[in-house]
Amino acid sequence: MSISNLSNKDRIVRSKIRMKMSNLRSKLNELENGIESGDTQQSEVDACKGEIEVLRKELKSIVDGGHTTFIRAKSMLQPKKNLSSKGKKLDWKTKLLKTRLKTAEKKLLRKDLSSKLLEQQKKVVEELKTQIQSLSVERQAIENFNHTRFIHLKDQGAEEDKQSGELLEVNQKINDLNEKISKCTDSDTDKKEHLKEELHLLEMEKESIENFTHDHFLENLASMKAKRKSGLR
Repeated sequence: MSISNLSNKDRIVRSKIRMKMSNLRSKLNELENGIESGDTQQSEVDACKGEIEVLRKELKSIVDGGHTTFIRAKSMLQPKKNLSSKGKKLDWKTKLLKTRLKTAEKKLLRKDLSSKLLEQQKKVVEELKTQIQSLSVERQAIENFNHTRFIHLKDQGAEEDKQSGELLEVNQKINDLNEKISKCTDSDTDKKEHLKEELHLLEMEKESIENFTHDHFLENLASMKAKRKSGLR
């Protein structure tokens, strides 16, 4: 479908999406500049890029005639929200705990502490160090949220083989569908729209495999199909 053939409703939606993308690109420029000064975390930049990419795919789905399908499955592609705010909160907690640790360690040097108070103070110091270490681990998990999902899989090697197989299968399906679409004639409008809808789902499935969220995608897809089936009854 060409842009000139879009309905008024699709044109309005497309205009809104383009405006959002423009605002996000301006925000991205500010975030990337903030990286150099240390005011911005990489996770903020990645999250912003992720939002722009989702909107780009949504624009494409409007032109390709698969916007309804895209909206139903959009949650599967959305980047994790509030990662940057969580990161800032952790940074603030870490800074506060480090200040407390510095004060607590100074108390260990006091000559007037009894043996009992000294032991208690040592426990305070160790507890503060443990909390700081815990926050550091959590902060790193946020910075690498996609990688973290991957490294926690029990059998990394087997999962990589499984992922490669799934990608190979979905790529073959995408190629087959593109071939079928190319063979459709002008009179095959309904058939072509149906094939395009299937193609959008396959492209989303491919992305979910690459992002290690394939199981989540399949659960959402099954739920979506069940709702559609019940609606036809």
